[in-house]
Amino acid sequence: MTKIEFLEQLETKLHGINVVDRVRSLDYFSEIIDDCIENGMSEAEAVASLGDIDEIAGRITHEAPESPLREKSFDSEKAKSSAPVDGGFTSIRVRVRDSDVRVYRSDDGEPRVDCEDHERIYHRVFTEGGVLHIEEVDERRWFERFKSFGRNLKVNIYLPEVNFDSLDIESMSGDIEVQSGLGFDSARAKTMSGDVEFYASVRGALERSSTSGDVRAEGKNELERLKVTSVSGDVKLRGFICARNADAGSTSGDIEASDVTCENGSFKSVSGDAKLHNILCANKLDISSTSGDLRFQNCDGASVELGSVSGDIKGSLASGKHFTAKSLSGSIRLPKDNSNQNGECRTKTVSGNISIGICE
Repeated sequence: MTKIEFLEQLETKLHGINVVDRVRSLDYFSEIIDDCIENGMSEAEAVASLGDIDEIAGRITHEAPESPLREKSFDSEKAKSSAPVDGGFTSIRVRVRDSDVRVYRSDDGEPRVDCEDHERIYHRVFTEGGVLHIEEVDERRWFERFKSFGRNLKVNIYLPEVNFDSLDIESMSGDIEVQSGLGFDSARAKTMSGDVEFYASVRGALERSSTSGDVRAEGKNELERLKVTSVSGDVKLRGFICARNADAGSTSGDIEASDVTCENGSFKSVSGDAKLHNILCANKLDISSTSGDLRFQNCDGASVELGSVSGDIKGSLASGKHFTAKSLSGSIRLPKDNSNQNGECRTKTVSGNISIGICE
C-alpha cells in the first residue's frame, strides 16, 4: 500500500470524528511515514510498519471524544518546574520511562525535586506513607508514542545528608546517577537502555542493572551485599566491603573491579573480558568468561575458580594454593609447589593459555 492509499483509507474510516482530530491524525501519520522513508524504508515498508489500519482507526475513533487533540503540538517546548517536598519521608521511589534521573546532595539541606516536563509528559511528585514518590505521567495518545523527543526529560532530586531507608529507581531509557555523600540502608537502580552511575553509601543491599548501558559504582562503605549487571554494557566496580556476596555480570561487556572485599565474589562475562585488582574473598572467588580474557592481580579466596573457553587466563593470587589447571590447546604456567598452600585454585580453558603467579 502506498502512502496516499493509506491516508485516503484512514480518512474514510475517521469520517465520524471531528474534523480537527481527523486532519491532525492524518498529518501525524503522514509525517511518520516520511520519517521512516528517510531512515531507509521503502514506502510500502513504512506503511506496513504502522500496523493494521482498522485497528489504528478504531483506537483514534475511541479516544477522540474523550481526549481531543490539543491545539499545542505534543513536541512543543519543554518546561522546567521545581517542587519543594515535605521532608517527612524516609524512602524514595522513582518510576519513569523516558527521563534521566539524578540524585544530588542538597546545598541548603532541604529536599526538592526539579523536573523538566512536557505538555503531555510530566512528573508527579508527592509523599505518601513516608515515601517520596516521583512518577512520569504520559498523556500522549497511543499512536503519538511512536515518536521521541530526541533526548530524555530530566528529573533532579536534591536530598539532605541524612541516612534514608531505601532508594528505588526504575527508568526505561534514561540514565541514572546517584552522587556521593548520601546514605541509604538499601538501594536499587535499574534502567533498560541508559547508563547507571552510583557513588552513594549503602548499608544493606545494593543492586544496579542495565540492559544495554554501562554500570559504574564506587564506594568506600561497608554493605551487606552487592549485585551489578548489564547485558551489553560494561560493568565497573571499585572500593566495596561486602559482608556477604559481591556479584558482577555482563553478557557482552567487560567487567572491571578493584578493591573489593567480600565473603563470596562472582565476576562473570560471556564474551567480554574480566579485569580484576585487589579482590579478596573470605570464601570463594569465581571469575569466568566464555570468549573473553581473564586478567587479575593480587586477588584471592579460600577457593578460586578460573574458567574460559577461548580466552587466556593470566594473573597473580595473594597467597599460595594447591593448583590444578587444564587447557586442551594452550600453554600452562603455574607457580612451583610450596608448603604455604592456602586453599585450592582450579583453572580451566579450552583453547587459551594459562599463566598464574603468586604476589611477592
